[in-house]
Amino acid sequence: PKATHNGISFIDALFTSTSAVCVTGLIVVDTGTYFTLFGQSVILFLIQIGGLGILTFASYFSYFFKGGSSYENQLTLSEMTNSQKVSDVFSTLKNIIVITATVELVAAILIFFSLDKSLITNFSDKAFFSVFQAISSFCNSGFSTLNTIIYETGFRFNYALQLIIIATFVLGGLGFPIVVNIISFVKHKIVNIFRFNSKAKKHKPWVLNINSRITLVTTLSLTAIAFILFLILEYNNTLAEHSFFGKLVNALFGAATPRTAGFNSIDMTALAFPTVMITFLLM
Repeated sequence: PKATHNGISFIDALFTSTSAVCVTGLIVVDTGTYFTLFGQSVILFLIQIGGLGILTFASYFSYFFKGGSSYENQLTLSEMTNSQKVSDVFSTLKNIIVITATVELVAAILIFFSLDKSLITNFSDKAFFSVFQAISSFCNSGFSTLNTIIYETGFRFNYALQLIIIATFVLGGLGFPIVVNIISFVKHKIVNIFRFNSKAKKHKPWVLNINSRITLVTTLSLTAIAFILFLILEYNNTLAEHSFFGKLVNALFGAATPRTAGFNSIDMTALAFPTVMITFLLM
C-alpha cells in the first residue's frame, strides 16, 4: 500500500514488476505520478536486478556468502561472461558489479549537475531523479519518472543530459563482457603510452577479442547510418524546434535508443513514416 498514492490492482502491480525485472519499459500506469518514492525505489531495485541478470546476481552472491559454487554453474557462467578460464568467472562477476556501480554513479553525478536548478529544487528529489535515470539508462530499462521521458518540457533542450544518457545506455547495451574487454583494451593502450622505452612496450594481439570487434563495428555502423537518415528525414519535422547542435544530439538519440534503451527525446507520434520504418528496423 505504501508503494502508490491511491492503490494499485494486482494485475497492474504484476505487470509493472515483471516489466521492471525484464527491463522492457512497458507501463500501464505513469511511474512518476502513480508511485510514491518507496514504490519507485522498489521498481528501481527490480530494474537493477534485471539489468545485472538474475543468474549473474544469484551466482555471485551465492559464491560470496557460501564460499564456492558447483563446477557446472561455473561452466555456465564462464560461457555467459565470456571468460576464457573457469577460474576467471568470479573475477569477471566481481568486475561486472564494480563496473555497474561505477558507471551508474558517474552517470548519476553528471545527470545531477546537468539539470536546471529551477526544475527540481529539492536536493534529495534531484539526487533520486539522477540515480533513477542513471540506473534505468545503464540497464536499458526504458523506465522514467518523467511523463514523456526526455521530451518533457524543461528537459528536451538539455543536450548535456541527453548525451550523458546516450553514453550510459550504449555502454549498458553493449553487454558486460564487451565493456570489460574494452576496459582491458584501454588499460593496455594507456600502459603502453607511458612506457617510453619501445622494448618495454608490450604487444598483445587480440586484446579486443573477435566478439567485441564484431559488436562494436555493428553498433557503430548501424548508429552512424541511422543518425544520418534520422537527421535528414526529421530535420524540418520533429527536429525543427532545435538548434543545429540540438538537431545533431536528438538525431543521435533517435538513432541509438531504438536498439536498446526505449527512451525518447522527441514526439514519437510525429515521426515521418520513413523514420518510423527505420525505427522498426533498428528495434
